[in-house]
Amino acid sequence: MKRFDQNRNRIRDCSIAIVIILDICFFTIAQVLAYYVRIGSGWFDTWLITSEFHYTDYLSHFCFGVVLYVILATYRGLFLDEQLFRMRNIFLEMLKVSVYWFIIYLFISLVFKFDPPISRLYVGLAAVFSFPLLMGGRVLFANFMRSTPWIHQLKQRIIFVGWSGEIDPLVTAVREEVNHPYYIEGWVESPVQGDERCEHALPRLGSYSDLESIIHEQSPDIIILGSKDIGNENMDSLIHLCGQEGVGFKLGSSVFPVFTSGLRIQTISGVPLLGVVELAIEKWYNRLVKRMVDVVGALLGLVLFAPVIFIFAVLVYRESPGYVIYRQVRLGRWGVPFQILKIRSMKLDAEKNGVGWSEPGDTRRLKIGSFMRRWNIDELPQFWNVLKGEMSLVGPRPERPELIDDFKYKIKLYNVRHGVKPGLTGWAQVNGWRGDTDLTERIRHDLYYMENWSIWMDIQIMMMTFYRYKNAS
Repeated sequence: MKRFDQNRNRIRDCSIAIVIILDICFFTIAQVLAYYVRIGSGWFDTWLITSEFHYTDYLSHFCFGVVLYVILATYRGLFLDEQLFRMRNIFLEMLKVSVYWFIIYLFISLVFKFDPPISRLYVGLAAVFSFPLLMGGRVLFANFMRSTPWIHQLKQRIIFVGWSGEIDPLVTAVREEVNHPYYIEGWVESPVQGDERCEHALPRLGSYSDLESIIHEQSPDIIILGSKDIGNENMDSLIHLCGQEGVGFKLGSSVFPVFTSGLRIQTISGVPLLGVVELAIEKWYNRLVKRMVDVVGALLGLVLFAPVIFIFAVLVYRESPGYVIYRQVRLGRWGVPFQILKIRSMKLDAEKNGVGWSEPGDTRRLKIGSFMRRWNIDELPQFWNVLKGEMSLVGPRPERPELIDDFKYKIKLYNVRHGVKPGLTGWAQVNGWRGDTDLTERIRHDLYYMENWSIWMDIQIMMMTFYRYKNAS
């Protein structure tokens, strides 16, 4: 497996969270200033009718204004990690957001007749004040981050496979722009002899046959294929390797003559690249919503099922004295190991002969263990794993590292499932693909879930968990 850098992902998530908090603070300040200038200062008393509302009467307007800004900023991509330091892009998008905010806020306030009535001049002043304040906050954040070693962690790392002259503008742009969101690690020779060679002074990382070990060592985010005519076999092996190692894959414009169904064009510094778009489940705001649902659900689960956990823990202890909460190492998001919690359903010496799948009628299982597994009661303590952020309520089932060391070589795209948090329940589980069942089919269901995720799909899966028990054992 590619060496997933958990620290990098934490820095990226924390940076986005800090930017959102800064934007909310500065936008609130802009609205307060607008209120003071329009109403609190009395500067307009001589030629405008001034309301006598106290600023506390405007608190609901402030909150609505902030929510509207966050929605518009998210829609315009102002919270994407690749945009955090591109001040030129941010300047234009922030200006658009300020104008959109003014128009939409006024329209909604007129249609729904806000109480207390909203001042149109207040809305205009808030839009005007917000722009310099928000830009100032972004500049302060960018300058601070540039003075820290974290700045490099926020850049997407690129490795080229093969070369084409049409990629030259991308290399030039990345090198010349200090705030570019991408960093080029180097290039790998094409598997086809006679292909173009890189004319830039980029590090040559090795040959195509060394690519897997290079990925392990360099931990890139994206691999870009720049070669022409590498052949279907090499193309398939490269795509499979990227899926196996959890690396993004894109094609240089010279490689694709026509659009391909299911893929989209992304332009980086004017260079068109073909690749898989970011999945909905990977977007930060969807992850935030999913996390909020997880926290609420985990808290409710721990409170509601605490008596059930206690009763079955006592029953397990009576049948088999010893520890009742079983800790087991599983792989979480990005392949990071964590300790999953379960009510013990097996005998204390169940794994004395090694690790293996549990099967129906397993003699290692406790009498009460069969009942718990049938109704998933043994997994109730995992609400604590969800609350800690190691798991989600819904997602691919986490597997034991001892059982899956070779899965990425045997099962196509196996490691892609590690791009999301594992779940207490999931699409594969409610469709019967759990335990010692066909792993290929299980992965197919996991990938379907990732590609088609929505919060409503999560709710559907949670509801199905209560009446879908196929292969629960």
